[in-house]
Parts: sequence; C-alpha cells; structure tokens
Amino acid sequence: MAETRPDLTFTHPMVENVVSKIGIHATEPGDPCGSGMHLHLSPALLDDDGHVDFGVLGVFFDMACSQAGLNSPFLHQDISVHRIDKPTGAKLLVDARVARRGGRSAVVQIDVHDDLGTRVAYSCQ
Repeated sequence: MAETRPDLTFTHPMVENVVSKIGIHATEPGDPCGSGMHLHLSPALLDDDGHVDFGVLGVFFDMACSQAGLNSPFLHQDISVHRIDKPTGAKLLVDARVARRGGRSAVVQIDVHDDLGTRVAYSCQ
C-alpha cells in the first residue's frame, strides 16, 4: 500500500518506486521544495569520486524526458548519459526540451545543473 505524505492531500501512485526512494520530485508551483522536476542529492547517490552515479542519472534522465512537453505517450529508443562535473549543490534541476520532432519520433535534449549552477550531466534521447 502506498504511503501518504501528511503535507499532501493525495497518495502518489509511485511512492514505493525507486523514483521516490532516490529523491526525485516532480512538484507543482508553490511547493516548498521548489517547482518542477529535481533530485535531492545524498552521499548514497554519488560515486567515490563525487560524481552522480550513472544508474541514478539514468533513472533521473528517464523521468526528466517527461518534462520536455511531448504531450503524448512515448517509448525511449536510446538514452545517452554524459557526466560532466561533480555537483556542488544539494539538488539537481533539469532543462528538458524537444530538439527535433518528426511524425513518429522526437529527439529530446536534457541538461542537468545543480542548484548552485554547476553543469553536472547531459542527455540526448
């Protein structure tokens, strides 16, 4: 059974999924955590060298694609993940945009920065 956060009036259907367990939030405007999709960083999400773990980035990029505004069901064919720098902040933010759209496919570009402005990763899907 899904948990109910006391500060929300509904139970999110993915509360038991890895998405919520690693700290991904997709919030509404006005949320005290900040609006939009973001990932709260913790030492468990980082490699020994301080970069965000590739598996964590893969899940984050998979979910962040939904922020590009495709407005229809989609299936990932290919996801590239490029780590750029170690995060210095406490939260990762996404900038997802459709780079090209065809009749049956689209290319989405996603940049990830931390809350202090460090460019952490990039993805093309």
